[in-house]
Amino acid sequence: MYRAMLPATLLVAASAGLVVPATATADDDRARTAACDFGREVTNYDYSEIEGYFQRVLDRTTGGFHDNFRDALPTLRTKLAGLHAHSNGNVVECTSGAGDDAQQAARLVVNQTVVTDETGREPRAGVWAFALTLNRVGDSWLVSDLQNTE
Repeated sequence: MYRAMLPATLLVAASAGLVVPATATADDDRARTAACDFGREVTNYDYSEIEGYFQRVLDRTTGGFHDNFRDALPTLRTKLAGLHAHSNGNVVECTSGAGDDAQQAARLVVNQTVVTDETGREPRAGVWAFALTLNRVGDSWLVSDLQNTE
């Protein structure tokens, strides 16, 4: 089924809490930028270069989400390669929410078009909305939690 093609996000999604507006700060901006980057990376992949995709997602995540994604890699690898999956995504909305200097919330909306053997090689488009939690790790903001808010 098409909806199963957004790797990790639905397989390992956990609650992130409500996203509420916050005043713009440097941390908000860096967290928002990281959330946008994550959105681009998680929705763009090709089965023929799946290992690079997996590494890009792992590089942008931490905590439970990172661990769950890593643990799901054998299943994802088999499924995406077996279906000859290809996805193009673009970020439609990316906003920061409540947070502090250690953790930030963000809202992410992406358009994604997936082509697989399951779709008869016909493109299937969808819009996905997520609430993200990002944690500061050193100087970086990494996604630690994700909830589909569709």
